Amino acid sequence: MRRKMGMNQSLYNRLIAPKEDKVTSITKKEAEFISNFMKDKALRRTLEVGFAYGFSTAYIIGATHSRHYAIDPYQHEFNNIGLKNIAALDFANRLIFIHDF
Repeated sequence: MRRKMGMNQSLYNRLIAPKEDKVTSITKKEAEFISNFMKDKALRRTLEVGFAYGFSTAYIIGATHSRHYAIDPYQHEFNNIGLKNIAALDFANRLIFIHDF
């Protein structure tokens, strides 16, 4: 368990979000909850509405190792940081991003 938490924390530290907008992204504790929940339930099919900086998306993909759908018509208002975060983690091939309502 300790090893998993260390990996999650390093994942969290690799994600970027503007300091002035940190409240938009999830906390480390919330990220770990998402990851553990996904693993405990062995979930593989996921859909997320709202993407912002991609923090929860990163943890969903990291936990499921499966394709993940995310819908967000406003990603451009976040300077595409969420998409950049996912690409930097080499998770882009598992993300189906829908830039629409």
